[in-house]
Amino acid sequence: MDFIAMDFETANRKRASACSLALVVVQQNKVVDSFYTLINPQMQFDAQNIHIHGITLKWFKISQHLIKFGRIFKCSIRQVGS
Repeated sequence: MDFIAMDFETANRKRASACSLALVVVQQNKVVDSFYTLINPQMQFDAQNIHIHGITLKWFKISQHLIKFGRIFKCSIRQVGS
């Protein structure tokens, strides 16, 4: 079985508050690649979300902005589809 699994975390209730993304590529039932990145949402983190994933603003001393991340993500997906 071949597929890509994705885990997406948000800083608060807003869908536009992405703070992390993980991808795992599985081919023939084996993990062949993985990718993880923090995304600085530049928004407030809600206590409930922090309780779920443990990510806080302290993690973002240096992080990518969503636009830059989008370019990296598109390139990664193209490589997987090849």
